Amino acid sequence: MRWPTPVLFLLLSCSFAAAQDWPQWLGPNRDGVSSERVLPWKRPPQVIWRQPVGEGNSSPVVSNGRVFLHAKVRDRDEEEVLALDADSGKELWRTSYPRAAFKSLYGNGPRATPAVAGGRVYTFGITGLLTSFDAAQGKKIWQVDTLQEFSGKNLFFGMSCSPLVHAGQVLVNVGGKGASIVAFDADSGKVEPIGVNSDMVLNYSAEKAYIFDHSWRQFKEKLIFPDLRKVDWDFYYAAYRKFLPYINNNYDFAEMMSEMLGEMNVSHTGAYYNAQIPNSDATASLGLFYDYDYTGNGVRRAEVIHGGPVDLAASAAKTGNITEQTDGTAIHTSIDS
Repeated sequence: MRWPTPVLFLLLSCSFAAAQDWPQWLGPNRDGVSSERVLPWKRPPQVIWRQPVGEGNSSPVVSNGRVFLHAKVRDRDEEEVLALDADSGKELWRTSYPRAAFKSLYGNGPRATPAVAGGRVYTFGITGLLTSFDAAQGKKIWQVDTLQEFSGKNLFFGMSCSPLVHAGQVLVNVGGKGASIVAFDADSGKVEPIGVNSDMVLNYSAEKAYIFDHSWRQFKEKLIFPDLRKVDWDFYYAAYRKFLPYINNNYDFAEMMSEMLGEMNVSHTGAYYNAQIPNSDATASLGLFYDYDYTGNGVRRAEVIHGGPVDLAASAAKTGNITEQTDGTAIHTSIDS
């Protein structure tokens, strides 16, 4: 949602069992999950303090008792970072910097959420300026114009990637040629290589169990009449899930899922198996039907499909012909052809 200018940033009073930082986009683990226990509200939340702030779509972050916000300076081609005391709302510091002119239909302020790590605040402005600030005093430590550095082009609504700080690096999606995701040294802002680990441990049984449970949750949450005719829907879950330990291939898994979802008459859902054949013919099919009643050596063609690959290749192969060898290997009745 676009913030008008100016905007009032409000802190609402709720009951918390323990305070927790929210130092980056989507929280501590970047998954939108908080370990805080929020007690049930007994009354509407009360406003503790409020502060006018500039335009932007950037979310506030909280770290070490401070609230940090990235916004546009009103009536100027500038952006600023604001630090407030989380308890009182008192302004602790405010640091601004110039940026290139930018206007869009969806607002002209920063869109990316800051990240706080190691005593630094990292911001990514709407015109591609990646900046590091001292979290305590607000001093600008370094800044990189990513679009200029990597010959990138700004997006229609502006740069929007919230910085990710990991292992001493700040990662953002720049989007320049040959520079999709770029890592910067968190201390200096210098470009660094990105380490890649492509190893993946696949637990086939756990993967199938997850897909099964996810499909079931979707069914339970979206069924319009859960008490329809007093049907025991949980019966189906138990009846089909017991087969999971005995399924060792995707075809059988898809068949089982389709049968379960079909039996429950779930709309707009299903399962299917798409076979992948390594080193298969690029055409996927030769356009031939074979005579399965033929019992001799080789394979006999029952039909050459009109317009198929063999037909279009003007092949000498005709209906009734027998293929006796494949790549010099004889086809005998003793092998599965």
